[in-house]
Amino acid sequence: MTRNRNYVPLLGAITILLWASYIPYLFPTPFRPHAGVHHLAEEVSQYPEWQKEGTGVADASAAELEDKMMAELRRGWFQGLALTLLGVFAGISILRRKNYGRILAVAVASVSLTIRVIQIAKSYPRIGERLYALYWLFLQEHPVRVIHNDILAVALFLVTIVWLTRPSVAEQFRQQDFRKAGNGV
Repeated sequence: MTRNRNYVPLLGAITILLWASYIPYLFPTPFRPHAGVHHLAEEVSQYPEWQKEGTGVADASAAELEDKMMAELRRGWFQGLALTLLGVFAGISILRRKNYGRILAVAVASVSLTIRVIQIAKSYPRIGERLYALYWLFLQEHPVRVIHNDILAVALFLVTIVWLTRPSVAEQFRQQDFRKAGNGV
């Protein structure tokens, strides 16, 4: 149990660093019109109706498509912001050895892994192509992003879930909360 006690602050610090490293991905914000989104909406609006029917954008004008795309970008931005803030808060709570921080860290790591699995599963018929593109083609263009998001982050999420759900670590957090409650702290 003493050995677990030494690694908990390290895990808390690494958790804070990982989630804080997602802050640059939140910029630029999707609250102003983007030329790329406008161009893409114009291009999609020119597609034949039979191609647009499967995506739910049939009979949509370029302006409506642009609004839908911007709304989706905003939704994703707010999700990213919420996960980033929760992750940083969980890391701080782990450093302070709060039991809710342990639970929050496991929950945020689980949600983040689930989102990644869903993203991969959405491309199921072409999952091999997607993984090839992600890890070989995209890795050559953006190695830091792939290593950060798809290797280090996933590894830390798995370590967080496995480590913080261990009975000895959970007991350590519960005892810490009990001691603080007993001392009036």
